[in-house]
Amino acid sequence: MVAWATARQPHSRLGLTVSRKVGGAVVRNRVKRLLREWFRLHHHELTDDWDLVIIARRPPPGLDLKEVEEQLGQFVAWINRRSARAERSSEHDPAGKARQGDEQ
Repeated sequence: MVAWATARQPHSRLGLTVSRKVGGAVVRNRVKRLLREWFRLHHHELTDDWDLVIIARRPPPGLDLKEVEEQLGQFVAWINRRSARAERSSEHDPAGKARQGDEQ
């Protein structure tokens, strides 16, 4: 599971939560190492600055960086599309007025 918010810093940040339900200390540390390595290699692909919090669930046996890249790569593509849509919406309404269909 991934939670995100617009970063208050001028760069993206990563937070990790890996509970004991994931496994023993060795397994938890491996999951954290894989997630940190993914972020190190791919944080530049985020089009905006985000604070990401990844809550790890029980990993499949033999989890490797390639699997992490596949799953989180889909998330990065999704959040970039969402961010681009938000930018296009704000360009059409620079005054911040409510658009038709928006709740107030």
